[in-house]
Amino acid sequence: RMASDSEAYPSGELHSVSSGIPRMLSPPPPMATHAKGVQGRAGSAASSSLKMFKKGWNALRKSAVGYGTTIAGRSASYSGSSRGLSADLGGVGSSTWAGRHLPTGKDPCSRHGSGSLRPASDSGSSEVKATIIVRSNGSLTVADGEARIQDTAREDQVRALSDIWMTDILPNWEEKKKSGRYSKRTRDLFFRGLPTSIRGRVWPLALGNALNVSPELFEVLRKHARENRAHYFREREELDNADGDLGGHGGRAEVVLMAHERSSQKAINLDLPRTFPELAFFHSDDSPFQINLRELLEAYCLLRPDVGYAQGMSFLAALLLLYLDPNDAFTCFVNMMSGSCFLHFFRMKMPEVRIYMDVHQRFLSEELPVLYAHFCREGIEPEMYLVNWIMSMYCQALPLECTSRVWDLYVMDGDIMLFRVALGILRLYSGSLVNMAFDEIAYVLSHIPDDIDVEALIDSIRKVQVCRKTRLKELYRSVEAQRLKLENQNKDAVD
Repeated sequence: RMASDSEAYPSGELHSVSSGIPRMLSPPPPMATHAKGVQGRAGSAASSSLKMFKKGWNALRKSAVGYGTTIAGRSASYSGSSRGLSADLGGVGSSTWAGRHLPTGKDPCSRHGSGSLRPASDSGSSEVKATIIVRSNGSLTVADGEARIQDTAREDQVRALSDIWMTDILPNWEEKKKSGRYSKRTRDLFFRGLPTSIRGRVWPLALGNALNVSPELFEVLRKHARENRAHYFREREELDNADGDLGGHGGRAEVVLMAHERSSQKAINLDLPRTFPELAFFHSDDSPFQINLRELLEAYCLLRPDVGYAQGMSFLAALLLLYLDPNDAFTCFVNMMSGSCFLHFFRMKMPEVRIYMDVHQRFLSEELPVLYAHFCREGIEPEMYLVNWIMSMYCQALPLECTSRVWDLYVMDGDIMLFRVALGILRLYSGSLVNMAFDEIAYVLSHIPDDIDVEALIDSIRKVQVCRKTRLKELYRSVEAQRLKLENQNKDAVD
């Protein structure tokens, strides 16, 4: 949903312009700040507004990959103290900011790399003019006219990609899928990244709905989930009011407390604030995003009580909700959990998880033998990094921009892409990793730099040669047979 009308914002207050961003980035209504007639505030209020803008934008800017964050036909002004910025947001994907300089060392954005907001030179109190480009990857950067032209070219490229999907790929989707595999051209489009406006349509089609999950089923599960949640909180309140003695709460205190400690409801409540902590709209109690996320997870627990809830699920569900409506997100989530390695990881089902770790080791030894040998010498095991990468579908490992691109590849190829992405990351940093000791390697693999080059990562993933669907199945069966043989030998030795 794009804004088409022009709105004037009162002087002295930086207001949300996020309704001009694609739907997946729009904050819930309670968070929008379009109140008219608010008097401007200077000094500390201006600084606070700027910090809020910076914090929110830094979190959201990179998720608009492949689609220009068009803020068209809108205008805003920001004035006040000497640190103030006044803005005139106009045009497509770009804006011109004029205002007083930012004193040296007072850069509101801590990073000065590509795509970040850089401070103007400290040349007194005179006004300066700069061009801030809202880039196609969602980032802000101070640039000159040439960079603005380049950004416009990128916008045109993204529009061209969107046109290809809308006029050629999507109308003929079923016909193109009959062959059971994507054409080389379609695969290339996936690797180039889906435009944000297209993801909401392509992801459900690519993942499919083999389980025939319907909106009616989701609605029934949501209703039961709300009832169960209300019952849970009533019992919690009664427990809080119990005397604390053995046999309190009518003799049921201990039983209820133990049930609550093991409940999915408690695990979900604990994980909601940890899910994309940089995205505040997932953490407001009255936010539609948090409500939808909670209900999706609770509904899945009712649908699959044998699986329940496990840490990491909230990230998968949250990313789906950024691009899809709740019904489609639930359908995709259920189908992703079924018939894939996700189920083994979330249930921590052994020895299946261990087999996947061994399969990754085989892939690593074939694709990057030097790095594999170095990991073996340093004692780096795949459990130290791969389990978290897979269980969160790289949401915790990579910036939101990279994660969305990785998901584009996952919906195309399925489980094999989980291992291919892992090798792509290791390939990208292999030159540094082979010269590191255990502690450094462990830190890097658990703290991948936020400024990772997404295009370099995708190129690295594309260069991985050993990861193929048939090869994954072959290695899994081979490792499984070896483990069974070893277990039988151990049993015979014991007997």
